[in-house]
Amino acid sequence: MRITAGTAAATSFAAAIVAAACGGGDNEPTTPVTPVAPTFTVEVTPASSSVEVGDTVRFTAVVADANGQTVANPTITWTASSTQAWAGPDGLVTGAGPGQATITAASQGAEGTASLTVTASPVTAALLGVRRQHGVVGLAGAIVTSEGLADVAAVGNRARGSPVPVTIHDKWHLGSITKSMTSTLAAVLVEHGTLAWTTTLEEAFPDIAPTFHDDLRPVPIEPMLAHRGGFTNDLRQFAAWNTMFGSTDPLPAQRRAFVAEVAATAPAFPPLRTYHYSNVGYMIAGAMMESVTGEAWEALMRTHVFAPLGMGDTGFGAPGVAGTMDQPRGHSGQGGALTAIEPNSPNADNPAGIGPAGTVHATMQDLARYVAMHLAGEQGVADLLQPETIQRLHTPAEGFTYASGWVVTSREWAGGRALAHSGSNLRWYAVVWMAPGRDFAVVAATNQGGDIAFEATDLTAWRLIQLYLNP
Repeated sequence: MRITAGTAAATSFAAAIVAAACGGGDNEPTTPVTPVAPTFTVEVTPASSSVEVGDTVRFTAVVADANGQTVANPTITWTASSTQAWAGPDGLVTGAGPGQATITAASQGAEGTASLTVTASPVTAALLGVRRQHGVVGLAGAIVTSEGLADVAAVGNRARGSPVPVTIHDKWHLGSITKSMTSTLAAVLVEHGTLAWTTTLEEAFPDIAPTFHDDLRPVPIEPMLAHRGGFTNDLRQFAAWNTMFGSTDPLPAQRRAFVAEVAATAPAFPPLRTYHYSNVGYMIAGAMMESVTGEAWEALMRTHVFAPLGMGDTGFGAPGVAGTMDQPRGHSGQGGALTAIEPNSPNADNPAGIGPAGTVHATMQDLARYVAMHLAGEQGVADLLQPETIQRLHTPAEGFTYASGWVVTSREWAGGRALAHSGSNLRWYAVVWMAPGRDFAVVAATNQGGDIAFEATDLTAWRLIQLYLNP
């Protein structure tokens, strides 16, 4: 108190000296300066809102001048007050973590605000826990039944070092989960009468079949879809594969050249009698479908699988547009060395020629539509395919555990039979688990690869299974 009082006294004394030196009361009185009223106002709508982590909510702003006239097409800058939310340049706000945030719209030197509450459902909370434990960049998961999507969540970021969060509407690279989709396409073509399960390599390529190895000519497409075609998985030994990295030829032509080279060599394993996981076999199966239809595998997938199931946000290769951060980025490396890869980079995915074995990307919603169709068939409901065709796709040959694009095993939580498949191009990781006997499935995906990605998606799947069975 003494210090404060002494300082005040000294200040007053000094002020008196200054006033006397300046003539003090001999000058005209000074009129106080009135603050200038803001010229513009900004009103944000809605004034308050709530959103789930990973979901989005749209805010809009109206800018008016001093006369109350609305400003046409104003430039507006959107910001969020905390890391619980991220505001896009167009007012689309994504929930990033449970809590509160103030959303601000700034324009013409004025600001308007709105309040936002970000919530976390039990599924979201499960994913947040997995991400905290494993540190993956982004993570998505969903629960599916034969009726469709039951629940979905997404947490984390689209790229390491980027503030942009993932959303439940984002696209994820599915890797080898594509294989079951290629098998599904084959089944559609069989039901349409365009292809037969017994169609052989020789029948699919009659003009080049004379160059094929004797042991491969009679191999049908169905065992290829179960990795029993006798093919190696070492793509690098084939010149046609190495050419795909820089080729601009149409994809069917690239795959046909690949078939010509591979089928001319002796099988790596006895066809039909040996299981050996093989991307090579799936590329050849896809090329067979192209040969008998005259259409590219990608076009066949869109026409016969994606479109009928309403999978409008499904495509091929790394998702997104370079330089926009509009979709999650895959990442190379591990741990602290993770590096986001732009989708136009040659390192973002394998060459497109490998498509039938693993280039599909999809949203959780689209993937759920696909999985729901398989579950519905298990319940005896005809959708894209007849129930008996679904059963054929899900049933391994006697003595084997791999059906057409599905690993078939047994789990107590599934009530017995469970079907699964994972996929990764080393930049992403995804997994599907189906429990036909209990009519549900879980899916999980992350935008990085490696052991951490496997552990994170596996744990996510397990926690989603527990949430479904014990709500």
